[in-house]
Order: sequence, then structure tokens, then C-alpha cells
Amino acid sequence: MDTKEHGERRTIVNKSHKRPYGVRILFKTWTLGTLGNLENVCLLTKTGLNLTITSSKKVPWEAGRPMQIELDGFASAAEAETTGRKLTMALLWHAIKHEHALLLNYKTQEPSYVYERNRSSGFSGFGYGDNIINQSTVIDHLCVDHSEIPDNDPKLLLSMEVFAASKLETSERAKFLSVVSSLELLASRKKHGKEVKEFINQILKKLKEDDQIDIEIKKSISSSIGCLKNESISQSLKRFATEVVPEIQNTSSIINEAYKLRSQIIHSGRPKDSDIDISDNMAKLEIIIRSIYTKILEK
Repeated sequence: MDTKEHGERRTIVNKSHKRPYGVRILFKTWTLGTLGNLENVCLLTKTGLNLTITSSKKVPWEAGRPMQIELDGFASAAEAETTGRKLTMALLWHAIKHEHALLLNYKTQEPSYVYERNRSSGFSGFGYGDNIINQSTVIDHLCVDHSEIPDNDPKLLLSMEVFAASKLETSERAKFLSVVSSLELLASRKKHGKEVKEFINQILKKLKEDDQIDIEIKKSISSSIGCLKNESISQSLKRFATEVVPEIQNTSSIINEAYKLRSQIIHSGRPKDSDIDISDNMAKLEIIIRSIYTKILEK
């Protein structure tokens, strides 16, 4: 064993106050096979840290195997957080490389949780509950209502599929992106008027005549400019929602905020404001989408 590595492990075990932080990742796999059937084990990493793999608590109806990995022995919370991101990436790559399913479970902006090893967790409990729909309501929806639902656009069916499945996502970011995607599937981008079309055609003509710009770049710019003949996705979503559910107040501002947040997550992996409440934005958007479904399916 390397002397430095041995010394680090001895510090982690015997002087825990000098290495007080750990990081935890919660996730789910279909079976333990993804982890080589490793369960309730402690492994020693090459950096001297202790890595523990254990099972997590599970509710009766939950599919798959809830698991957690803990990595102990950091001098600072910042170091633990940084390493937590790296460990998360390694875990995901392991599953992807070997073609196994893996679902992260987290409620914060980071996929891993930093904790203090020397602080007691205190008393804790575990429980679960279920929101049971009245049986007569289920029977009505499946046995009666289905015959009255119109045969709709396949995009509506896909939108509802994505929206319903979003509740099964375990991270707020994944849920939110699914909800926004379900709304995007409903709207169609309308063409702008004749004046806009003519103006854009003039720009495209000038671009075509320019012999200083590389042809491949021209194609890219031309494609981007050509899209301006139609509404932006954000514009089409606001117009569509306002037309279908005019009774809901602040529809445009809610969609504006949601789409801005969606762009931040897509382009940078997280919201710019780490304190923003993603679930609050999502709840407002869900009300709009459910109302749209109601108008289409129960008219």
C-alpha cells in the first residue's frame, strides 16, 4: 500500500474531525447486477477514501432496487461536493457503458448530498402513503368516458404520455423538462405575415450574394434566418395556451418563466439562480397543461 494513501486512510479513521465530510448519491437500478451484486460493502479507493454501497428503503409498489453510495473522508464541504459530481458521472458512465438502467434520485440542484460524518442524524422514521382514486371514478373514466374521447392528433397522445410519465421522474430537473416538453408537443409554430417574409428574403438574398463567407457557414446562417419566418417556440406556446385556456390568468408570464428556466437547464445543466423553486414553476405550468387537456378531451 502507498505510504501517502495509508496515511490518508489512517487520518480518516482515527482523526475524523480532520476529515468530517462525506457525500451521498441516491439512485435506483433494475437489479443488483448493475453493481456486480455488491451490497452492504465498504471499499477502499485509491485516494484513501472509504466508499460504501448499501440498499435504500423501498415502498411496496416501487420497482427496481433503491441504492446509495457514500464516500467518506473530505476536509471540506466544497471538496466533497466537487468529488460528488465526479462520482455521479462515474456511476452514470458505468451504467451507460455496460448498457444498464440507472435512475438518480435527488431533490436539490446537485445530484449528490454532502453531510457531516460526526454529526448525529437524530431520530428518524420511515413511512409511506397512497392517494387512492375512487373506484367509481376509475370505472367511469375507463369504461364510459373512453368512448366519448375524440380521435386526436398523435402529438396530443405523445404529449399526454410524456406529461403523465414525468411524475415518475425522481429529480426536479428531469420532471420539469418533461412537463415543458409535453407543452411544446401541443403547439404549432405559425408563419409571420407577408411583410416579415419579404424582409427575411431580402436578408437571405444578401447573404447568398456575399462571397466572403464560407459556404457551410452560409448554409447554417441561412437555416437560422429562415426559421425567423415562423413564430419562436416560446411565442407559439404562449399564443396556443392563451387561445385554449383564456380563463387562466398570467398564462404568458408563467410560460415565459418556465421556458427561460428550461433554456438555462438545457444550456448550462442547472438554473442560474440556485435558490429558484423549480417545483413551484412546474406546478403553475401543470395547471395550464391539465386545463388544455380538459378543454380538448372534454369539450
